[in-house]
Amino acid sequence: MFQLAVISDEVSQDLDTVIEFAQRFRLAGIEVRSLWDKGPFDFSPADVEKIRRKTAEAGLAVPCIGSPFFKCDIGDEAAAAAHLEGLKRCIDAALALGAPLIRGFSFWKKGNLPLAAVAERFAPVVPLLESAGLTLVLEPDPAVNTPNGRALAQLLGLIGSPRVAALWDPGNIIFDDAGECPYPDGYEAVKPYLRHMHLKDARRVDGAAQAVAVGTGEVDMAGQFARLLADGYSGWVSLETHYRLARTISEESMRLPSGSGFSEGGYAASADCLAHFYRLLEREVPGALPQAPPKG
Repeated sequence: MFQLAVISDEVSQDLDTVIEFAQRFRLAGIEVRSLWDKGPFDFSPADVEKIRRKTAEAGLAVPCIGSPFFKCDIGDEAAAAAHLEGLKRCIDAALALGAPLIRGFSFWKKGNLPLAAVAERFAPVVPLLESAGLTLVLEPDPAVNTPNGRALAQLLGLIGSPRVAALWDPGNIIFDDAGECPYPDGYEAVKPYLRHMHLKDARRVDGAAQAVAVGTGEVDMAGQFARLLADGYSGWVSLETHYRLARTISEESMRLPSGSGFSEGGYAASADCLAHFYRLLEREVPGALPQAPPKG
């Protein structure tokens, strides 16, 4: 049975508020992205210790460090080097927090770069992960070189290491112009590599995709979670709404989510998403909820 978490800055930049939200909705963990207007590359040892202490006191796990690793230009060697240093800091944070996973990407998409060239850039990454006993989970994203499940599976096959696996986000696929069906097509492609999931929904309006409350968009959430249940998926699913009740998050903020501006309105939107999601599972996928939803 999968476990539910929420990405920190989809609720607030304040850790206590994120913890209160997780407890209110009976979540089991918090995926750490930005907090206190700092991203994972910038957390100090004191920041990491504060996260460790407060989540432990609340009985919450930290399943993943939501880093922006390799969301940079593949030809910018200085940026790539800085991201490798950032990954090392994320590895230290993950080890301190007991997080087995770190999120990553496949460089900004510019032209039709062969995926073999992208795979080569992960050669120095794998030994770092092996030494730490951690896994980097790559997320499909329309802004990077793996915009859908099929492309992500191809890249992971080329990298060829169990330390670099898949983070499946079916909602992201709606933003990709290639038109892949998130479930079942995208899921079937990444399933052999699946280690982590994000929960997001979206729909296209006048040709443009926008995030919506989970279960109200184009992703077949009932089919996806029924299949997860049937497949015995026992990993984490982290809520990542990218949706707000009173505003639309800018494309720039969605490309690199972080900070107070991004988090504004996130608590209410995340609560709305979970209410929709819990009702959908109770109605259409009996037995899929990993814990009882809150009452009222």
